Amino acid sequence: FPRRWRQGFPISDEEGQGAVQRKEVPKFLQILQHIEALLLDQSFTYLVLRPKGGDKWSLVTSCEGTGLEYDPTDCLESLGYAGFIYNVNIHPPFHADVKQQGVNLGDRSMEGGSMVMDVLRPIADSGGAVSIEHIFYKIDMTWRQLDEPSPDVFFLHPAVHNCYSVEYLFGGSALKPKVMIIPINPVIPPPFEVQPRFETWWHILRPLLASSPRWKPWLEFMDDQASDVPPPMPTMYEDLLDASIWFGQCSLSAVEKMLRDLEKRALKYVLHHV
Repeated sequence: FPRRWRQGFPISDEEGQGAVQRKEVPKFLQILQHIEALLLDQSFTYLVLRPKGGDKWSLVTSCEGTGLEYDPTDCLESLGYAGFIYNVNIHPPFHADVKQQGVNLGDRSMEGGSMVMDVLRPIADSGGAVSIEHIFYKIDMTWRQLDEPSPDVFFLHPAVHNCYSVEYLFGGSALKPKVMIIPINPVIPPPFEVQPRFETWWHILRPLLASSPRWKPWLEFMDDQASDVPPPMPTMYEDLLDASIWFGQCSLSAVEKMLRDLEKRALKYVLHHV
């Protein structure tokens, strides 16, 4: 790392005391530094799958957030990394676009513009049916066209998919991210290998989301007058609903098995930490 990274990230002096406070360098950046020192140079690019909602819904994330508000790639944007950002809405009528952000220079002074492409437009224009499987089929097609074979970081948000999508996307492409950050279901301990069917889980969970003031705007297709929409959920249950989103994720042992299976395709990964 450059010296400023080894010492930590600077924090603004809000009290005007002149003292510069610093916060710890994120763990995944430390891992990247270790990889670069021993094996490979950084490409200063990242891949991320983020949830997308309508105009009335957004999920505020940061690299210092926790749970559903955690997104480590926010740190990379501020450091000038180029990003391939996939914004995905997994609810009908479904949506997915990819945005190429910044330039591949690793210098915050050279942060560039962006380019956005609608991943599902060919299907939507033809009137074809769309599902979560269609979304990832189309993402896989654009995935293979990326001009950077070894992005530094890949991050999957738990509101987009689970470990099955990681195996699907990387099992058939030549992309080899140096660090993969994958969500897990924290309540299923080893050695149990559980890999939920993601679309089936969300089919069950959507009616509950429709009763949540926080999550209902995410469901663009819901009609306020629909008879099957439950009454508003009490605020005290919002945290329980947030936790239930993690139940659609794979167990830790299932993720570890997936990483072992990727070795058969010349993709060798080590489970570093949880």
